[in-house]
Amino acid sequence: MRRRGFAAVSLLCALSLAASGCAAEEKTTAAGTIRIGVNIELSGPGSALGESYKNGLEAIIGDINKKGVLGSQKIKLIYRDNKSDPTQAIRVAKTLWDNEKVVAMIGPGVSPTGVPVSVAANERKIPMIAMASSTAITQPAKDRPYTYKTSPNNDDMATLQVQALQDRKITKVAYIAANNAYGQVSQKAFEKAAKEAELEVVASELYSDTDKDYTSHVTKMISQQPEAIAAASINPQSTILAKNIKAAKFKGPVIYEAGAGAELFLKGAGTASEGMYMVNMSIMAANHIQATTPAALAQKEFFEKYTSKFGQYSSFATHSADALNLYVLAIEKAGSTDPEKINKALETIEHDGLGGKFSLGPDNHGGFDKESMILLVARGGTWVPAE
Repeated sequence: MRRRGFAAVSLLCALSLAASGCAAEEKTTAAGTIRIGVNIELSGPGSALGESYKNGLEAIIGDINKKGVLGSQKIKLIYRDNKSDPTQAIRVAKTLWDNEKVVAMIGPGVSPTGVPVSVAANERKIPMIAMASSTAITQPAKDRPYTYKTSPNNDDMATLQVQALQDRKITKVAYIAANNAYGQVSQKAFEKAAKEAELEVVASELYSDTDKDYTSHVTKMISQQPEAIAAASINPQSTILAKNIKAAKFKGPVIYEAGAGAELFLKGAGTASEGMYMVNMSIMAANHIQATTPAALAQKEFFEKYTSKFGQYSSFATHSADALNLYVLAIEKAGSTDPEKINKALETIEHDGLGGKFSLGPDNHGGFDKESMILLVARGGTWVPAE
């Protein structure tokens, strides 16, 4: 039986347990507070993402606590800023585990902080659901039994980028990514997908995520006469790259993966974003897609609730909200707040989340399936489904 849960807001809260049959598995415990740590980037280079992650959690925590978990218990989110720094992220994690006595952790939100913390979380044997995209957080599975992620997988995004290029009859492409844990994994994934599709990669660049201009990389790529450019770049670097590409008067398609920032990309790149593509979740175009299923209706409701409270929708908010919803499902299913039992329950969850479908298991600790993603194009300062 498919288990559906809190997809983030009141509509799915009403649907979830009835659809899943989880109520029959609930165990009652004394009323109390369930402490979940949130280890995110509230300052430093990843702060724009961190703010969106926090907003995503704040958008749903009220509805979850109104209903209650394990009967009448409430979730308390303990926020800590890892300053976008890997060493600080590990310190934050240890503080949450040792001093705050959290039973689980949400975050980190970017790969450079998420990968090292995943090692520490597995050593501590406390579940961690990251929003960062690097598959190194969850793989190899035998070494990462306690870490999960809610963002799309690098391999899937690369495959979809290549598919979009093939659909546009592209035969030669240049690729560029950040020279960090996220970009390096993305680069390998793209080159593998391109090779399998017999798509020629005429240039493959890695840039420093501390640089403020990538004109030299763009010039080098364009000199190889690509028909398109594909990129793995997080905000704000993604917006700098877009402006550099536009300034170079490159006329071919430019296709980013989801890390580029969606709404942050549009805001930062401005008119340079017009006509550029991005592989991302269908919820990003919720106002342009008819919702006919319970999952799609929940996505649309969360989209509308988020935008009414915080303004323009953030793709990153989706990932943090999904992380919290997965913990709620696991705690309810386990009938316990014991970290070991929560972890065992997580490995059995199938859930139509806000970002897409999760089918967790011992060998699959995250990233929703690629069928949940679509190709978007920037038109007039918003994202719409690409033709």
